[in-house]
Amino acid sequence: MIAFEDLLVTMIGDLPLAGGDLVVSAVELELPIESRFDAHGRLEASWPRGRFGTGFDPPLGEVTLRLVVEEDGA
Repeated sequence: MIAFEDLLVTMIGDLPLAGGDLVVSAVELELPIESRFDAHGRLEASWPRGRFGTGFDPPLGEVTLRLVVEEDGA
């Protein structure tokens, strides 16, 4: 597990780029995550470990990330 904000940065870093610029005007991602709070109360998250639940795994959460690229001068 990593800090939740680091997971968000990873998601953004995996988006398709052309010459270093994002090539879409809007992206909405709804992705399953495993999450927990660490001993200091910080939210940690990661991608699910497998495709199939075992019945022993904690329930998955979901993160929705919406990115919009604004035009220059907006």
